Parts: sequence; C-alpha cells; structure tokens
Amino acid sequence: FDEMTADGTDYGHVAYPVYVISRKRWAAATTMALLDKSRINYSLLVPVADLGYYADRFSNADLLVLPDKSTGAGQARARVHELGKEQGYPYVWILDDDILSVEKPDMSQSTLRALMSSLERWIEDYSNVALLGVNIGQETNLPFLVNNAVRGLMLVNLQTGEEFNSMFKLYEDYEFAIQHILKGWVTVVHNEFHLKFADIPGGGASGLYIDNDDAEALNKVFPEY
Repeated sequence: FDEMTADGTDYGHVAYPVYVISRKRWAAATTMALLDKSRINYSLLVPVADLGYYADRFSNADLLVLPDKSTGAGQARARVHELGKEQGYPYVWILDDDILSVEKPDMSQSTLRALMSSLERWIEDYSNVALLGVNIGQETNLPFLVNNAVRGLMLVNLQTGEEFNSMFKLYEDYEFAIQHILKGWVTVVHNEFHLKFADIPGGGASGLYIDNDDAEALNKVFPEY
C-alpha cells in the first residue's frame, strides 16, 4: 500500500462511496475531472432543475437529484448521510464541486485516489474520529490537527448517531462538527495532503450568503465556539 500511494499514483483502493454536491455550476465545477482522472466511481447530487445540464457534461457520474424545493448544502449533506447509512457503509465521502488540485506538503502533485486511500487506511486505526479531512491552508508542522473545521472534502463517520442539520443552508459542516465535539468525538484535519480550490462565482453557496442568518443562528446555539 505505501509503495503504491507514495508517489501519488492511481493504485490505492477507495473503499467507501464518494458523493459530490453541486448546484448551478455544471459549466465550471472542477472536482469531477479529478475523480475521472483517478478512475473513481462517484455520485453527483444536484437539484432536479439542474439535472439535464449535469447529465450532458458528466457522463461518468451516477446522478442523483434533490427535490425542487431543496436549497443549501445542509439538505444535500443530510441526504448523502442518509444514503450512506441505507447502504450499510461505516463511512462516506462528501466532496465540494470546486476542488482544483491535490498536493503533498512538498508541493508535488498528487491525486484524489491517493488521498482517499491513505485517509481511509489512517482512520481505521481510530474509533473516535467523526470527521476527517485535509489541510486547505493552515500553517502547521504537525501531522494532523484535532477539532478543526473540516471543509471541502470530508470522510464522514456514519456510526456516531449524529446527523447533518438540514435546516442550515450554510455552515452545516461547522454545526455538524460541533455536535460531535460536544459529545466527545473529534474532527481531524490531516496534513499529508493539501487541497486547492477553484475560484468559481455563482451557484454553490455564494448566492445563499445574501440575507442569510445561519451564522447568527449557529452562534446563538453554540456561543462558546
């Protein structure tokens, strides 16, 4: 395993299902190309109104739809969480649609397959990790950081009894992490890999930030954070 993944090639095994959540960004999303390059099977969860556009561009994806009235990442992540549990998996991958590249700490290029395979192997040594992700910009020499925000790419433990709050259109990942931390679980940001993200306007969550009070609501529920 170590020899197969050390150079970032495509030989590591990915054990758990991979979901990408996307909205109104069929023309600009970048994550799917990285998954295709690594030959990873994945499901793409999109609003039903966008289905035709995504179907035309991403023939390798297993397309799943959210109902017309579904908005925000909270409902999308909650649906992925539900699907993973229905299928009997202990973990599930949830990726944002704007991952541009995967790098090692020495700035050399790697792949999503190497990243996922390495982190899946790593998490099997621990029983208390609720969310596992990778570094997206934190400056540290530590191998990993505990109880930091996990964003953009996450391996979600489906065995904790907690669920994503579908009422949050934004900050649902923070809320999910805090739920677990308060109950003794930990979140981990691993520094074996770094992610870079595309600067994609529109779609996604950007339009939801206008007149949204999710951050204020989250602060009221968890003022100590």
